[in-house]
Amino acid sequence: YDGRLSRGQHKYVRKVICCTNVAETSLTIDGVRFVLEGGHAKQLRYNHTIRCKGLLEERISKASAKQRRGRAGRIESGWCFYLYSRCTHDSMREYDKPQIIETAVDELILFSLGLCGESIESLGLLECPDDTDIAVAKERLCHLGMVEMKDKKISLTKDGQLAYRLSSIEPEGVRMVLAAQDPKLNCFERALKLAVLMSSPDDIFFSAREKESEGKGENSTRTHDLGDHLLALAYFEQFEKNKGQGKKGENLRALRAWCKNNGLIYD
Repeated sequence: YDGRLSRGQHKYVRKVICCTNVAETSLTIDGVRFVLEGGHAKQLRYNHTIRCKGLLEERISKASAKQRRGRAGRIESGWCFYLYSRCTHDSMREYDKPQIIETAVDELILFSLGLCGESIESLGLLECPDDTDIAVAKERLCHLGMVEMKDKKISLTKDGQLAYRLSSIEPEGVRMVLAAQDPKLNCFERALKLAVLMSSPDDIFFSAREKESEGKGENSTRTHDLGDHLLALAYFEQFEKNKGQGKKGENLRALRAWCKNNGLIYD
């Protein structure tokens, strides 16, 4: 959206706008009189059991439905058509889940200790992760050497302070990088790349559905004897190698073609 949708146009021009839930708030488009509300959204959720983030499609809250309805009728009268029953609407939760509930507890503990020296459950927050999840996260951080317990008080270790400063990398990734500093292993650079790839919220591969619909990656096998993480690292290192070859313009086209052929996202 760059403002062109709100410019004055001929009165007989009809605008049909397809948008994500980003348009629920802080976006006003002139001339919108009708809203079709489907009641679904894709949200980034954190599974505390398997300790993994995923983009899940789920029902929105009543508050979000009200925000979507408000996209019409801001400049003139409008209508909102709900594509679900009143019974479904009544079964929706009142508000969206707090973002703090959908965040890895390990990261929250490191952040609270690094910022104010107190564990997250001692801050008096309105919403807080489950006590069991907090206890498990503390035990895991102790095992990684990121925190230490003395007289029932938790504090950051030297490695934990580094993990706090490198908050974009998961604690396990920081531990791997610290272990890779041993010159006998000769793998520090690769460990650092792998830690960043593991912690990135974005996938470097097209999904199976995107690959099938757009014909990307027909020659890609996407397998590695030691797992997906090293598969991603192998592709990244090959990308770096290809990037340093040829002239700039020709190399850019070649890189795009190589990424497309191997099912990789190249922005």
